[in-house]
Amino acid sequence: MNAWQHCSVGVTFSGSVERITFENNETGFRVVRLQEVQGLTDVSRTTIVGVMPSLGVGTRVRVNGQKEESSQHGEQVRVSSVVPMIPSTLDGLEKYLGSGVIPRIGPGFAKRIVQYFGKETLAVLDEEPHRLREVTGLGESRVREIMEGWAEHRALSNVLLALQAHGASPGLAGKIVDTFGEKAPAIVQNEPYRLALEVPSVGFLTADALARAQGLSRDDPQRVVAGLLHILRKEAEKGHCFCERHDLLSKVQNLLQVEVAEGDVSLETLGKEAGLVIEETRFFLSQNHLAETVVAQRIAELLQAPTQPVRDLDSRIQQFEKTQGMTLAPQQREAVVTAVEQKVAVITGGPGVGKTTIVKAIVEVLAAEKLRVALAAPTGRAAKRLSESTGRQAKTIHRLLEVEGRAGGFQRNADRPLEVDLLIVDESSMIDISLARHLLNAVPNAARVVFVGDADQLPSVGAGAVLGDMIASGVLPVTRLDVIFRQAEESGIVRSSHAILRGEKPDLKNAAEGDFFFI
Repeated sequence: MNAWQHCSVGVTFSGSVERITFENNETGFRVVRLQEVQGLTDVSRTTIVGVMPSLGVGTRVRVNGQKEESSQHGEQVRVSSVVPMIPSTLDGLEKYLGSGVIPRIGPGFAKRIVQYFGKETLAVLDEEPHRLREVTGLGESRVREIMEGWAEHRALSNVLLALQAHGASPGLAGKIVDTFGEKAPAIVQNEPYRLALEVPSVGFLTADALARAQGLSRDDPQRVVAGLLHILRKEAEKGHCFCERHDLLSKVQNLLQVEVAEGDVSLETLGKEAGLVIEETRFFLSQNHLAETVVAQRIAELLQAPTQPVRDLDSRIQQFEKTQGMTLAPQQREAVVTAVEQKVAVITGGPGVGKTTIVKAIVEVLAAEKLRVALAAPTGRAAKRLSESTGRQAKTIHRLLEVEGRAGGFQRNADRPLEVDLLIVDESSMIDISLARHLLNAVPNAARVVFVGDADQLPSVGAGAVLGDMIASGVLPVTRLDVIFRQAEESGIVRSSHAILRGEKPDLKNAAEGDFFFI
């Protein structure tokens, strides 16, 4: 049985905040007790619940919402909008300013300010806040903090009014003010699509609803530009670095329900306004185009740069085989030689083909030359497996590049490169184009880089299919491993995956006997 029984009757009323029963500043959800209620029949107090702005005790508010009956809490009002009202009495002004809506103004300072400025208090705060210095006891630092706090409070209130007037949730207001500060109201009114581009968690559809409610036409260039960016961001989330013109045009017209002309305001013109990079018929987000360009340039630079040669490679491989009590298969030996002799190399193959053995061999051969070796993988789990299989420390790529916080970025870069002679990157199919850019930027020109991975695995979550593109480019030496070794051949998973890749039906008769099951 649901504890809530919803009534269909909408209500509009006003009241003063008596107390805040519950609030979550991240979501904006609050439970507020009101007193001095006007507009509700036979009720002087009521409780409002829902997403609303932060309210100080004593603040008078106008509420729109729906009555709800709770078996646990009784009658409450689920709000659709809550707008603070300007107090009309000196006592109300004191309560309002002293309620906590402005940092560093408590009841005592609120009383002094209102006694000094009277009913002109709010006008002074809005238009001549510097006059607060006239109030006895207000020091320069406190005046400055009050001025900043009031400006932010008014900006938040104005944004709330704008958002609620156009049907958007007031829970967005805090994030909008955090992003734009006192400019927030003007941006909401004049540049609403900036919300989708610059404010976390605000999508194109929300910004579009605001813009359309304010009368912006369907074919306004500002709307089309925002639509282009929205579509390319969605395409990037699907893994695409660019979008073909015909596909982009179709998606834009479907999203915006508008025809994009071929004249002066063409798709190319709007794309350039949006800051897109256009190569023939391909439209890129600028950051993805830059990442692809940098990755290609860095690979070319690494391939051309000289490096320290390895002496007696055959004897070193033989020493590894002797130590391990095994003999490398021809494909494996080829992979080791290629990785040691080339500046950048790719080793690819499905499960059970001996990639781990090859990595161990490469590490041992180059470590014997006293070269500095670093092992990395895109995820913590992959790095741990790499460390266990080689007996050497492996790090995630982010940790290798010394990432710092959300805004700190990677501390290892072109100006402060990695101190390595050999970098082996496992599970390379999971690397997106942005991470590849930062990784290659941090590799010194003299170092060797070996990318190891299964090109047939799912590509990265982010934009780009780096491993597959490196293999397809024909620029890098690639060793493809396709011989399954005896211990791996006992696995039904390994046998079945290779059969599927060959276009063959896996063996389903004996599926339940091992580790491969068909359901």
